[in-house]
Amino acid sequence: MKKIILNIIALTAISGGIFAQTIEDVLRYSNENLVGSARFSAMSGAFGALGGDMSAVNINPAATAVFNNSIIHFSGNTYHNLNEALYKGNYRDKHQGNFTINQIGGALVFKAPNSSKKISIGFNYDRTNNFNNNVLIRGNAGSENGIDKFFLNQANGLSLYSISILNNQSAVDAYFDIGNDASLGSRGQAAFLGYYGGVINPVADTDENTQYTSNAQYNNLNQTYQEKSNGYTSSFTANMAAQLNEHFYIGAALNYRTLFFEKTTFHTESGFVTDKDHSVNRILYDTHLKTEGTGVSLSVGAIAKLNNIVRLGLSYQSPTWYFLQDEFSERIETNEGAEDDRIRDIDFNIINVYPEYIIRTPQTLTGSIGLIFGKQGLLSVDIAHKTMESAKLQNNSDWSDNSVFQEENNLIRSSLQNVNTIRVGGEYRIKALSLRAGFSYETSPYKNEITLGDKTGVSFGLGYNFGSFRLDAAYRGFQQSYNTELFPASTIASIENMKNNFTLGFNFQL
Repeated sequence: MKKIILNIIALTAISGGIFAQTIEDVLRYSNENLVGSARFSAMSGAFGALGGDMSAVNINPAATAVFNNSIIHFSGNTYHNLNEALYKGNYRDKHQGNFTINQIGGALVFKAPNSSKKISIGFNYDRTNNFNNNVLIRGNAGSENGIDKFFLNQANGLSLYSISILNNQSAVDAYFDIGNDASLGSRGQAAFLGYYGGVINPVADTDENTQYTSNAQYNNLNQTYQEKSNGYTSSFTANMAAQLNEHFYIGAALNYRTLFFEKTTFHTESGFVTDKDHSVNRILYDTHLKTEGTGVSLSVGAIAKLNNIVRLGLSYQSPTWYFLQDEFSERIETNEGAEDDRIRDIDFNIINVYPEYIIRTPQTLTGSIGLIFGKQGLLSVDIAHKTMESAKLQNNSDWSDNSVFQEENNLIRSSLQNVNTIRVGGEYRIKALSLRAGFSYETSPYKNEITLGDKTGVSFGLGYNFGSFRLDAAYRGFQQSYNTELFPASTIASIENMKNNFTLGFNFQL
C-alpha cells in the first residue's frame, strides 16, 4: 500500500490569478464583538447618550467631552469560547480561552475659566474582535457527500491537460502555474490536488478529457472536521470632543484599525469500501489561511442634555476600509491501494500569496437615550442600524474595476440584510459601590436567518470608587447559532457558539 502526501506549506508564490475572498470574509470583519472597559462591558455597551467612558468613544466620539477631569483607563480581559456542534445526531464541543489587555486609553480635559465649555483630546486602544476559536465536528455521513465530491465539482469542466504536470515540470511548478492561470486559479489547484492525490480519475485518459469520476466508494463514511482560528481586530482611536454649553457635546474620531486572522482546518474521512475501481480508503485534506492588514474609519457624534434627567445621543460610524492580503496553503493525504505512477514521489511545499484587496465594511447609525437619576444611578438604551448591503469587496489595484469581485458582491446584496442592534444598560449606586447589568440583541445579517442566527448577550458587574481611583469588574456573554459546511456543498453542521468575557478595569483621575 502506498501513502501519498501533497503538502503545500512553505515556498512563497505570487498568485495573481487567484481571488478566494468570499462573503464569509466580509461578514467576519464587519461584525464586531467589542468588550471594552469593565464598566462599558457590564452595561452591554449602552453608552451612546452617556459618554464618560473611553470605550464609549467607539459608539459616540462625543463621549470624552463628558469627562470633568483628565483620566487614564485600562482593562484586562479573559476570553472563553465554547462551541457545541450537532452533526448527524452527534454532539461535539470544543473550548478556547485566552487573556489579553483589551483596552487602554486616556483623555486630557481643558476647561474654559468661568464657563461650562471645555475641550477633550483622547487616545484609546480597544480590541474590537477576538477570533480565537476551536470547532470540532464528528459524525457518520453514511452514503452522503464525501470530500471526493468537492474535488469532482472543481475538476469537472477542466481539461486533464490543464491540471497535469507537464514535461520537465515539478509538482511545485505545476501547482504554481495553475494558480497563476486566471482561468483556473484556486479551482484548478483543488482539481490538481484531487487528481494527483488519487481521489478522482479522468473518464478518458486524454488531454482533452473534461469529466472525472470518484476513486472513493462509501456507504458508512466517518467524517471528522476541526477548525482552529486565532487573531483579532483592534482600533486605535484619536478623538477630539467639546462641550459647547451646559447642554450640548460634540465629537469626532479617526480610527486606525489592525487586523490579523489565521485559520487552519483539518478534514479526515474513513470508512471507505475498496474494490478494483475504488481504491481510496482514507482522505485527509487540510487548509491554512492567514489574513493581515490595516484599515481606517471615521466617526462623528453628539450628546444633548434635555434636562437633568434625559440625555439623547446620535452618532455615525463610517465604513472601515480594510487593506488586506491573504496567504493560503493546502495539503492532501490519501492511502492508496492501487499502483499508479501519477501519484508517486510527490512531496512539495508552496504558499499562495494573493494580491492585496479591500473590504469595505458597513456604515452604522446609532441613536441613544439615557436617563440619569442623580447620584442613585442611570438607565441607557442604544439602537444601532448597520447597512450590511453596502459592504463590498474591492480590487485595490483598480478601485473602478468591479468585475473581479462582482459575483461575491452580488451574493452580498442578495443574501444579506441590514442589522439592527439594541443595547440596554443600567447602573445603581450605593454610596461608593456601583452595581451594573445589561442586555443586547442583534439581528441576523442573513435574510434566511438560518446560516447565522440572531445574537443575544447579557452582562453584569460592579465597581468601587476610591476617589481618584476606581476599580471595575464585569462579565459579558454572547450566544449565537450558525450552520456551517465541512467543505463547499457538503452536509450542514449546526453550531451553538457561546462567548464569555471576564473584564477587570482600572480608572485613574489626573
